[in-house]
Amino acid sequence: MDAQSTLFDLLPIGAYRSSIDGRQLRANAALVKMNGYASEKELLAAVSDIGLEWYVQAQRRAEFQQLMQRDGQVTDFVSEVYRHRTRERIWIRENAHLVRAADGTPLYYEGTVEDITRQRHTELALQASERRFRAFTERAQLLTVVCDAQGIVSYASPASQRLLGFAPEDLLGSCVFDWLHPDDLDLARTEMAAVLGFTSDETETVCRVHHADGQWRHLAILANNCLADPAVGGVVLNLRDVSGRTRAEEALRALNAELEVRVQRRTLELVHARDEAEAANHAKSEFLSRMSHELRTPMHAILGFGQLLEGDPSLAPASRIHLREILRAGDRLLGLINELLDLSRIEAAQLPLQLEPVELAPMLQDCLQAIEPVAQQHRVQLPDGATLSLPGRVVADRARLKQVLLNLLSNAIKQSPRDGLVSVQTEPDGDALRITVSDTGPGLDEAQKEHLFHAFERLGADRGAVDGAGIGLALSKRLVELMNGHIGLDSEVGVGSRFWVRLACADRDPVAPADEAAGHAGTVLYIEDNPVNVLLMEAMLTQQTRLRLISAELPEAGLQLARAQRPDLILLDIQLPGMDGYEVLRRLRADEGTRDIPVIAVSANAMPADIERGLAAGFDAYLTKPIDQCVLVAAVQSALHRA
Repeated sequence: MDAQSTLFDLLPIGAYRSSIDGRQLRANAALVKMNGYASEKELLAAVSDIGLEWYVQAQRRAEFQQLMQRDGQVTDFVSEVYRHRTRERIWIRENAHLVRAADGTPLYYEGTVEDITRQRHTELALQASERRFRAFTERAQLLTVVCDAQGIVSYASPASQRLLGFAPEDLLGSCVFDWLHPDDLDLARTEMAAVLGFTSDETETVCRVHHADGQWRHLAILANNCLADPAVGGVVLNLRDVSGRTRAEEALRALNAELEVRVQRRTLELVHARDEAEAANHAKSEFLSRMSHELRTPMHAILGFGQLLEGDPSLAPASRIHLREILRAGDRLLGLINELLDLSRIEAAQLPLQLEPVELAPMLQDCLQAIEPVAQQHRVQLPDGATLSLPGRVVADRARLKQVLLNLLSNAIKQSPRDGLVSVQTEPDGDALRITVSDTGPGLDEAQKEHLFHAFERLGADRGAVDGAGIGLALSKRLVELMNGHIGLDSEVGVGSRFWVRLACADRDPVAPADEAAGHAGTVLYIEDNPVNVLLMEAMLTQQTRLRLISAELPEAGLQLARAQRPDLILLDIQLPGMDGYEVLRRLRADEGTRDIPVIAVSANAMPADIERGLAAGFDAYLTKPIDQCVLVAAVQSALHRA
């Protein structure tokens, strides 16, 4: 083997000799390996046409041959080719020359092949990155400017035409500080000093910049110190137009100032109206107090002396009949006075109620016994109070509930015909009990139903034999609503009417299964930031149930406990630090692990609107402070039962 052959074989890059028509004549070990073969013999046998089988783009072979014909050589000829055996694509660089015979006839090509795939991929990636950067810069809505430490511009992106009205080349060599409004120069120079000293907080600075049309535009400017970066060698400024935002903010400030004046004026008007309303309520309270005294004093004399006369045995029979009518009219007048005063006190928010658990059975027995003389007078049959099945207790004001039931019974008696029947029924209705008083009277049509609970509306009874001023049902409706209940009517013309009152249960039906009654064992989570309230809740539940109470003072801790402990029930305060009860409820319902746990609101927000909002938000019940223990236990047991 001669020295030339040894050098050919030992070259670390591919070396070859090929015919003019594209046949492989020689290949060194590096080229054999590059093409995926084990020996030169195997490669030469596999390759029949270099142009068709090796180059990814076949025209590269034609370009190679054109260069050879013209120059007799190729230098740094870069092409994408296949590893012949595996067909994997690679990039190569060729250097070759044309070998001629003594008479100048072309004999073959000799050359070297270098695998530059990794280098080529790096170059292509860099080129793509440069193209993307240029496209982003030239098409961006932001204006990009490169300047030196003194603000002299060396580059401006095409967005300068849109933002400033100047072409990029018109800005080269200008100073950015010359663009700014004189009143903004100090701010801009201070920010540039911070950027140069790397002490900037990297927030935008809004300055007024001169536009080619002579106006000032508000631009937000963000600067980055890239002086040490050899690829940039300057301070990079990114500018965006915030003129619209600035105008909107100025308009909003002006509008807020005008609104503030209006709010102050409206506040004064509301304060004045509040003072007038409070004065009117005070005057109304004084009037009610005086009227109550002035009306009751003569009624006391009329009824008192009438009762004395009724006991006089010497009174003539005819006079006794007249006296009884006087007493009967006096009783009616006293009842009317009481109802009118109650209505007025309700309207003035001066009627106090004491809600407590009330046993229904003795209450209805008392009412039936009290109304019996009226029923006898009208020859109407009442149910036997002693035989009524009336389980359970309701949350109500004892005296006002009795007043409502007597009104309903009296109304039913007066509407029933002689020898008619009045019945009383009670039945569970969800978390409440429904009390129904039915009569066998003429019934009401739809038009009459619409006006039934209006004060002084007698629905034509003033033309008949039924007495009354039309106040009782209106008063009953308002009293029931004050007791957080509902009152309604089902009536059919020619059949009769059924008045019903629905009030919250104060306890469970005593025939309920044992696991649903007060003996229910389980865990209750109380999220409450007041330790005293937690102690009170624990004492109430311990005394009446077998429930175990755990508590959390902060809402976040409560959410964690709910997920970790999975309690049977959650009691949730509304006013909590950092996160109110409505947000806690939302997160509980959004979490798959806690969404099915019943949640009861326990809050001092006790207005009807607060209760309506709580129930609409998804609380299973809404309890107001101070809490009645019976009401609490009833609500807890009801929620556990539903769960």
